[in-house]
Amino acid sequence: MKPISTIVFSSLLIIATAFAAWAGHIGISGSTTVQPAAEKLAAAFMAEHPDVSIKVDGGGSGNGIKAIIDGTSDIGNASRFIKTNELDMATGQKIYPIPFRIAYDCLVPIVHPTNPVNNLSIDQLREIYQGKITNWKAVGGKDRPIKLISRDMSSGTYEVWDEKVMKKVNVFPGAHLRDSAGEVMKAVAADGDAIGYVGLGNLSSSVKDLMVNRVKGAEETTISGAFPISRPLFMFTQGWPSGDTLNFINYVLDPGKGQVQVKNAGYVPLYAGVGNRPAAPAVPAAAAFSQIEDMNTIKMVQRYLNALNYNAGSVDGLKGPRTVSAMTDFQKTNNLPVSAAVTDDFIARLTQRYNENTGRM
Repeated sequence: MKPISTIVFSSLLIIATAFAAWAGHIGISGSTTVQPAAEKLAAAFMAEHPDVSIKVDGGGSGNGIKAIIDGTSDIGNASRFIKTNELDMATGQKIYPIPFRIAYDCLVPIVHPTNPVNNLSIDQLREIYQGKITNWKAVGGKDRPIKLISRDMSSGTYEVWDEKVMKKVNVFPGAHLRDSAGEVMKAVAADGDAIGYVGLGNLSSSVKDLMVNRVKGAEETTISGAFPISRPLFMFTQGWPSGDTLNFINYVLDPGKGQVQVKNAGYVPLYAGVGNRPAAPAVPAAAAFSQIEDMNTIKMVQRYLNALNYNAGSVDGLKGPRTVSAMTDFQKTNNLPVSAAVTDDFIARLTQRYNENTGRM
């Protein structure tokens, strides 16, 4: 007869093994801008679902999309939409990434707290980053040289800055490049002559954010479209999500749960009124959306999902007659699986349309 202790240990081992096999795991990687929100969302979700573990890593938007293509992550965070070459890479492997718009962000210029400058125009920012304006005195500051801190060119943050501020003009080659928002913050906080830019959710008291065109970067000005450097943030999945991943995406988009966490992390939620007093309704910011986002990209997302036989509603940031309830219905598991045949001809036409809509040939 086996000792009782051996029997008990064996039983516990079997239970532990069964639990480990039953417990879920979600891997998330990608944009360092989205990372703080993803970490807060993951912690809140795990508190409600202790049987699921979530690991969140950075690496940049491009790496996040690549990770869902090669299957090393369940969710890829991105501070930009998927590129044509990434779409080609995915569809070449018969993989169809699905975009979920989870929040808005605005990029804010930052300086050292001792810098007296409080506002810069878009034109001034462009000339500073071109290397045309090289002294703070030229924009109302001290007689000191400007030290440029910029994101590396693989960053989704850089791409938004390039599009919204630089207008495709090259950043001065002498700029000091950093590969994460945290490193930009540290560099600016340590140098009284430095200027950088980060997402609203990355701001801390160690730096001072500047107004742009005399508008302060904030939730209200992002939703209203008044702040000129705004963008959507995405989570991508490899095809239509299922199981724990689908449950997590649903949680992220829930106005009363995940979107509250998005706001608590310092980002702008998808719907006006999130996080206000309980009586305040969560309503899509329909009127503001067209002012702050490129409508061609919105149409691209809609065509993309429609071609996969999805009824594209507000889930991906498409604003229109759809309601929040329509958006949440769209998320439910009874939607069509990604089994619709997407032909090579469709992919060719999709890529061509995307190039035409974005001016990329």
